[in-house]
Amino acid sequence: MVAEIRLGDGRWEAFPADRMPRELDDEIKKVHADFFEAAKFLDPAELNDVLPVSLPMTYVLNDELVGIAKYPIDRWEAQGQPRIATKGWVLLAMMIAKKNLSKLASVFTCGKRLLSKL
Repeated sequence: MVAEIRLGDGRWEAFPADRMPRELDDEIKKVHADFFEAAKFLDPAELNDVLPVSLPMTYVLNDELVGIAKYPIDRWEAQGQPRIATKGWVLLAMMIAKKNLSKLASVFTCGKRLLSKL
């Protein structure tokens, strides 16, 4: 899959990724508003620690459907390019949860549990 994120300056970037672990996704959904608020406090250096690479969203199909893009995933994978895997999702979620542990402790704990299984 390709995950897309909007950066603070309004630019959209994308990165190839495996699906987020269901258990982690479920925990984030329980506190999604606080989680997304905490994510605003990540800085680019922190993101570089867990995201292998991001690409500008340059594969937009047309100007009328700016939210729909096409990416050369087959070529990306054939070249052995990096992608965010389970461990990356867990580390990212834990990094965000640390920004507000009083409200996101369950996400952090879930992440620790998942890391211990990897």
